[in-house]
Amino acid sequence: MTVATKKLRVLICDDNETDILALKKIIKDSVDIVGEAFDANECLEIMDKVEVDLILLDIDMPGMSGMELADMIMDFDNPPMIAFITGREDYAIKAFDLAAVDYVVKPFVLERIEKTIEKASNLIHSSNKCDLEESIRKIINDQNKRAIDRLPVKDYKE
Repeated sequence: MTVATKKLRVLICDDNETDILALKKIIKDSVDIVGEAFDANECLEIMDKVEVDLILLDIDMPGMSGMELADMIMDFDNPPMIAFITGREDYAIKAFDLAAVDYVVKPFVLERIEKTIEKASNLIHSSNKCDLEESIRKIINDQNKRAIDRLPVKDYKE
């Protein structure tokens, strides 16, 4: 049985339009870019409208910082993965404490962003595969239980 893999749904959140354009150019062929946001509030609005697998998130933005946004998102029932793409080197430990899938320091290079996308894609597809395997296991177990309940029993005569 083969599992069809879908493209990663990515939301880019950065207050720098040049960085957004550069990221889009790098990842456009390998992912489905579902939105771009220039601040945390816009990011949350987009997340209300579309499913997101991965957020490429800057830290320094007007209003709520990327760290504050990530902290908030981690409280969601089914949070997307977050990869920080930032000019700040000093938040890496905090980022990984928030379960970031990656932390890339600007200026970024093509290969580094591709590696981030590959890592996130592998994580989501292995998670989907585990979910599928668990579902199949549950179906088989349920069918086996029903089959045992229905075992034919011959009349017993002494």
